[in-house]
Amino acid sequence: MQAKRILFATLNWGLGHSTRSIPLIRHFFNQGHEIILASDGQAGILLRQEFPDLTYYELPSYNITYSENSFYRHWARRLPQILNTISQERREIANLVDELELDVIVSDNRYGVYDPRIKSIILTHQLSFYLPPAFSRIISTVIRKMIDKFDQCWIPDFEGEVNLTGLLSKGSLNIEKKYIGLLSRFEIEACSPEYDLGIIISGPEPSRTLFQVQIEELILKLPQNLKMFWVLGKPGSLDIVDSTTSVVFNHLGSKELGYLLNRTEIVISRSGYSSIMDYILLKKKAVLIPTPNQPEQLYLANRLKDYSQFYICDPNSIDLKSGIEKLRTSNEPIRREIQNHIPLL
Repeated sequence: MQAKRILFATLNWGLGHSTRSIPLIRHFFNQGHEIILASDGQAGILLRQEFPDLTYYELPSYNITYSENSFYRHWARRLPQILNTISQERREIANLVDELELDVIVSDNRYGVYDPRIKSIILTHQLSFYLPPAFSRIISTVIRKMIDKFDQCWIPDFEGEVNLTGLLSKGSLNIEKKYIGLLSRFEIEACSPEYDLGIIISGPEPSRTLFQVQIEELILKLPQNLKMFWVLGKPGSLDIVDSTTSVVFNHLGSKELGYLLNRTEIVISRSGYSSIMDYILLKKKAVLIPTPNQPEQLYLANRLKDYSQFYICDPNSIDLKSGIEKLRTSNEPIRREIQNHIPLL
């Protein structure tokens, strides 16, 4: 197999797009390909921490935020800026293809990161959107037209009965569509729990901070002898707070976080798709709390209600105590899907 020069770009929408890309980047690197990274913001910081020896380029930022008010008004106002950013990154990628003599582009949900002169792959699980029908048809049509500008679409999921993403990954394309299985940067270990709870805070601001404050208040209502660790989803800062029963990290690398996740009984986190893939492959019990005003997370959480390893909370009425008690007393076997099967480039 001939080594290729690959540009791998991830969307800065929380950290999930970068974390799920890590196993793909490792895979291509281990095959002998030359990898060049591109992203922006916190996602870019995470990639540089994971792969400090790889070349990195900063791309234009989408400046994605969440609104506590109307989902539709918020994104309608942001749409012109997002489309302008896609145009900017499209121009920058054309220059990078020439400058770096690239062979392949892999883009995790960055719709302007492609070039018709070389093989361009988009990694996404969203071809359709869980929205009111009229709005969903419009947005889905626009997104699929942008995806059709690539050569292939790789979906981190399975077809058939074990499909997790449901209608989100359904929809016809004019390019080749491949289901590549679940992606996780972690490996499962056989070990005993050392922590009762692992609390993972994530998402774009201001949602991330609001979630942290909300969980901090709810944790105070639980028994205070619970041993727990927190990861605050803030790459770029290494501050650690250590007490008798709680350890707080602003950010952890994949190796360190994987070690802790394998050794915790129950995780508390958002229901982002990258996190869900991690917990399924680690056979980890989790209390999942969808992000308000993010229909995708609400939809995914609803699809997971029959998974014995998950307890789904209403984001407007979070009952951590009931979730933890139910997961601790459940004796149902945890299902685990098979590992990924990454196509050749």
